[in-house]
Amino acid sequence: MLNENAKKWVAALRSGEYKQGIKRLRVGDAMCCLGVACDLYSKEVGGQWEDGYFLGERDILPRVVADWLGLLDRGSHFIDKPVLGGDAQLSEMNDRGKSFTKIAAIIESEPEGLFVK
Repeated sequence: MLNENAKKWVAALRSGEYKQGIKRLRVGDAMCCLGVACDLYSKEVGGQWEDGYFLGERDILPRVVADWLGLLDRGSHFIDKPVLGGDAQLSEMNDRGKSFTKIAAIIESEPEGLFVK
């Protein structure tokens, strides 16, 4: 079962509030799916964006954000599990054009190996 923070992440991805970007957590006003998680964390817990970096990271979730969401891996890999649809991690799905809505549905399905049990 998704924790409350992961549920908020799914809702934010579906909200239409965020412009989808690729390759980095944030570039200008566009964010990848992991950047959306960082933005939520900043609003709920704290932390500032600085030139596209969040808590010193620009390409991968800071460990504290991954833990806050209950993810096993900072890169959002599906640990030791078959690849879903050719992509082994949420960031790959994002960068290859899957919409935030589709990524939200994948997160919500809690694929084995994504979240701490």
